[in-house]
Amino acid sequence: MGNSNKVYRIYYSVLAMALTLGLLLWINEFFALRVHIIACSFYSLVLATLIFAFDKYRKNGVSYFVLLSLLPLIGLIFLFININPIKWLKEIIEWVRIYDSSEELYNVAKAHAVMVIVAIFTCILFFLLVKRFVSRLFLSVFILAFFIISSIREVPMGKIVVGIGIFFITTMLIEFSGVIYSKRFDKEDKKESLLYLLPVCFILTVIVNSLPSKAEPIQWTGLKKIYYSMQDGFDRLITEWEFFTRERDGFFSISLSGFSQDGSLDNKDLENNNRIALIVKGRRGLSPIYLTGSVSDIYTGHSWERTEEDYIADEEEYQLDYGELLLGLSRMDPTVFGEKAVIETKSIHIAYKHIRTKTFFYPLKSRWYQFDGKRKVDTKDANITFPKSLSKASYDISYYELNLQEESLKDLLRSSDKFTYEGKSYVEKDTKEFINSFIYVRGKDHFIFSRSNYYEIFSQRAKLIKERYSQLPKDLPIRVKELAYDITKDQDSNYDKLKAIETYLIDYTYSYTPGKVPEGSDFVDYFLFDNKRGYCTSFATAMAVLGRCIGIPTRYVEGYVVDYNEKSEQGFIVRNTNAHAWAEAYFEGVGWIPFEATPSLHEERYSPWASPSNYVDYGSSENHLDYDPSKNYMISQEEEKIEEVFDYELHAPQKEDKFSKAWGWIIFILITLLLLVLALVVYYLILRRAYMKEMEEATYSNKMYLVFIRILHLLKFEGFVLGQQETLLMLADRIGDRYIYNNITFTHVANIFMSYRYGEIGVKDAEFDMVNTFYHGLMDHHKNESKPLKLHLEELVFLVKRRNHKSFIQD
Repeated sequence: MGNSNKVYRIYYSVLAMALTLGLLLWINEFFALRVHIIACSFYSLVLATLIFAFDKYRKNGVSYFVLLSLLPLIGLIFLFININPIKWLKEIIEWVRIYDSSEELYNVAKAHAVMVIVAIFTCILFFLLVKRFVSRLFLSVFILAFFIISSIREVPMGKIVVGIGIFFITTMLIEFSGVIYSKRFDKEDKKESLLYLLPVCFILTVIVNSLPSKAEPIQWTGLKKIYYSMQDGFDRLITEWEFFTRERDGFFSISLSGFSQDGSLDNKDLENNNRIALIVKGRRGLSPIYLTGSVSDIYTGHSWERTEEDYIADEEEYQLDYGELLLGLSRMDPTVFGEKAVIETKSIHIAYKHIRTKTFFYPLKSRWYQFDGKRKVDTKDANITFPKSLSKASYDISYYELNLQEESLKDLLRSSDKFTYEGKSYVEKDTKEFINSFIYVRGKDHFIFSRSNYYEIFSQRAKLIKERYSQLPKDLPIRVKELAYDITKDQDSNYDKLKAIETYLIDYTYSYTPGKVPEGSDFVDYFLFDNKRGYCTSFATAMAVLGRCIGIPTRYVEGYVVDYNEKSEQGFIVRNTNAHAWAEAYFEGVGWIPFEATPSLHEERYSPWASPSNYVDYGSSENHLDYDPSKNYMISQEEEKIEEVFDYELHAPQKEDKFSKAWGWIIFILITLLLLVLALVVYYLILRRAYMKEMEEATYSNKMYLVFIRILHLLKFEGFVLGQQETLLMLADRIGDRYIYNNITFTHVANIFMSYRYGEIGVKDAEFDMVNTFYHGLMDHHKNESKPLKLHLEELVFLVKRRNHKSFIQD
């Protein structure tokens, strides 16, 4: 019997050692820890041997004494090398958190420490698991599933890791067969025979891994379809749930989870969410595609906000910006376009995947767009939006890709300092002919240059931009302005000044976890002088604010950057982790031009283009421009014909994926949603009944208090949130006279509440009527802009959070 137990322990130790080694090698490769395989094998072997020895002599008290003596021994080692173990462990955790496989952050000692720590815990865990047959069986199934899913997801995995997995699964097949045989013929189950077969399993594993194989992994086509169909259903369900349960207005805002609650720049740690937001189809561009999501013009010192007024009445802002670019290009020497790669016309197809938003994403300098179905968008300003939030939308869009590294374009931007619309009321005939040769838009007859007053429109727009996009907070620290002047003092043109700011900022540290901004501090001031680390919102905000400090109109833009390195059969994948923020500056006579101050994307954003002869291909599905020596302007080559080819390629019928219509899965989701909705409805009715009863029994003072809380809740949907360090009077000052109902403003309501709260004065009937009148007016305003379902969901959220609101105000 003793010999049998020894054999079992050897068997368990071998399996635990093999699994530990396999996991260490996978972690080592996946996270690029660069620990040699000999070191990984040594850690696994030593730990498996120690565990085997302890398990063998666990009934002997000396074993526990030796085990406990390891703790003071480790403490003495740390004392001898003069290292604080708590601090050391904290440094290891911090390194694991920030290590991104780069050479700059790599630390060989910390990498080995991580492997030892992982080996200790996993070897003990695997030893305990493999002692039970059922656990071993589940482990083998899990390993097989892990291999299949990793292959589907194209996760890299070395042959040795695969070999260890095959070794474990093979031993389990032999053991499982032995158990069936023993039970069938009433034989005693003996592990000794299996131990003798372990070398055979090892040899078979080596042979399998040594056989020649294709470079690419097994495709698992059928399993991929099922997997992606299920993943798509889960992701869409999660997206819908998050949208309806969080306080969102439907506008896109930066964060790695796809949205944030508001435009605040609170430097919170970003959530690493890899969910696919968009699919972009089209030929790989010469520069990354920056898709504009939201544009903000007001910097408050702690957030960005959007002006809700019309840009220019009855005009499409994106078309005006495209038109102004054409006007700027017309001032260039036309021969440049045949010799230099200045611009390229591109067309792409954008499809929403797992995102729900009112935002219409588009590249800068867009010419036209076309929906697959019937859709309408509001194009009155740079924030193009749908009438309501959508989770399904797809459209084609054509735009001009600018070569921001081309010297002739840089010279044009430099010369814009001397350009002005003042005193001009027309464009020369040759210039207009040049511009008309560029135009290919839907509804060409209504384009800006087809009208007689387009110069007046451009002049009006330039004045509006200079006023709206030059705003700075009155309390912006003076050292921010001084820094802006100091950075740009040696530059002559606005373009060179902005490039100097950009160059200055890319030396700051990029971090997903920059830490919170101290209360009362200006976001940009804290980033530039104290923290000096942040993610894209920090760099983009600093770029925009520093530009405004020297008198250049700038705006803050959030959206997505298309990653050409990740492509599927559908197109280029745009994940929530591709969300990004950048700054754009206005050059009169040219339009908005992007600037990239974020270090991680700066080099890629300004990657050099090849010469025109190296990339022009009229046989592709893209539009290209070429220079015709017989004329003094650029012309479009077979524009309409190429557009037809593009439309055909994008809208060609696709093969129906039968797995995407798995009715069983759809029914399961519908039943789950139905039960969830039913539970929410019941809970909502209970809360609502309790609230109405409380209102009926309350005094006028308490009623006023409850109504006031609802007013604060409604104001949050209008973009006015009471900050933690903000008083009600400060909030009222921000709101001003924006909402007036029967000559009652929020200031009146706030004063009544303050008298009740701090003056301990009872609320009179007339005062309560004033608060109630303002509440009903604000509610009616909100109802006109919201769907009934959304209103009920908002009320549910309010009822759930009511006590928190009450506690917050009282404290």
